[in-house]
Amino acid sequence: MLRFALERDISGPVNAVAPGAVRMGEFATTLGRVLRRPAWFPVPEVALRVALGEMGGSLTPGQHVIPQAALDAGYRFQHATLATALDAVVSEASD
Repeated sequence: MLRFALERDISGPVNAVAPGAVRMGEFATTLGRVLRRPAWFPVPEVALRVALGEMGGSLTPGQHVIPQAALDAGYRFQHATLATALDAVVSEASD
């Protein structure tokens, strides 16, 4: 996406994110399904803070960010959904 933006000289900010925002629970469930592993329960924020310190708190609040500038310029995602993207990553890792 960054190369796409540079080649088209898009001005202003370009959010280099996937088009479909998902909550952490949905991400964990989808990742579990792709890995064929259970997604048992969400990790409490306090556990993340204990394990990761200050960075742990940055993993839980959500950000609804859309790659609008890239989409408006015609950028096409190779994997339009979280499931297809995770499938591709997992299959590449196992090759």
